[in-house]
Amino acid sequence: MPKFSKIDFIMCVISLFHSVVHVRPFVHPSNPKHSGRSHSISYRQSFNTKISKSLVKFEKYGGKLKMSSSSVPTKRPKMPKPDPNSFIQTEMRRIVMRLHTRSQSAEGKVEDKGKKFSEWKPTLTGYVQFLVDSRLIYSTLDEIVNSSDDLVKFRKTGLERVSALDFDLIWLAENYQNLSIPKPTSISVEYADYLREISQRSVPRFICHFYNHYFAHTAGGMRIGLKVSEACLDNHTLQFYKYGDENMKELLEVTRKNIDSMALSWDREAKDECLDEIPMTFKYGSAITSSIAG
Repeated sequence: MPKFSKIDFIMCVISLFHSVVHVRPFVHPSNPKHSGRSHSISYRQSFNTKISKSLVKFEKYGGKLKMSSSSVPTKRPKMPKPDPNSFIQTEMRRIVMRLHTRSQSAEGKVEDKGKKFSEWKPTLTGYVQFLVDSRLIYSTLDEIVNSSDDLVKFRKTGLERVSALDFDLIWLAENYQNLSIPKPTSISVEYADYLREISQRSVPRFICHFYNHYFAHTAGGMRIGLKVSEACLDNHTLQFYKYGDENMKELLEVTRKNIDSMALSWDREAKDECLDEIPMTFKYGSAITSSIAG
């Protein structure tokens, strides 16, 4: 095959670029009839940048054409490997991921029912109901942890959300006229009562809800917050999604390690109790977030 020269390569890139952005055909600068006046400054700058990158890549590979483009995604940084000795990152995670829907995770095994996240149409009224219900659940988690000697390690983790939600509900009431703050729904009251009941008979069962509720907020909850912010709050970010100077992921990791440390003392029956409770965390979590979907 004939070897491509540098100018051949440049002209190929130019032709491809013009075919994508649908601008008038390129005229070589050596053509005396050419006038660059019809090109905007931003177009010329973008064009020159693309050509410069292409030349760098051309030179890098010794003048040989390679399938290389800035549009090709780079490899994502490798995530840290799960701790094989972690109860949460092994046994619990396997079940949790299977209970996701297929649209939520590639590991999900549950068929989608109802609206997918991409189809949600949040309303301010529905979102405020979700915040009120969430406040009840977070305050119940705090109440249980602060009253149990078995859960001392889970006090003041930095993940607590009640104060942030109080601030946000006041802010919303002040900034959105005719917005009334509702009472908690019956399902959130039922969930709060359920948490109190299981905490009295099984710490492992309660811990399952404690961890998964906080984890859900730091993962999918952040996506929900962004979606609602764009749809209902003029891109305002609530305190519910902020952790001050703290690193949210680091706070969650400390909590995860404390749970794993506790789980080392659990026998098989206790671990199974914790794992058996995972579907209930999904049941109540989904019910509370349903008010946002619209």
